[in-house]
Amino acid sequence: TPRWRIEITAQLVREPARKVLAVRTFRAEARAARNAMPEIVTAADSAWRGVARRIVDWTADKLSVAR
Repeated sequence: TPRWRIEITAQLVREPARKVLAVRTFRAEARAARNAMPEIVTAADSAWRGVARRIVDWTADKLSVAR
């Protein structure tokens, strides 16, 4: 069955100095329940949501420490 693998590298940058505060790579994988478009789209959505959730949590954590 098809599967999605998503990898995003995020950077937190302090402007205007462009100082990189933190860098992290986020990965997620989701396998479709079967080889049909609705299930493939559901798997893609699941993988993207997993990465996005972790990026938001990481960003909030890093910004609370950086203050």
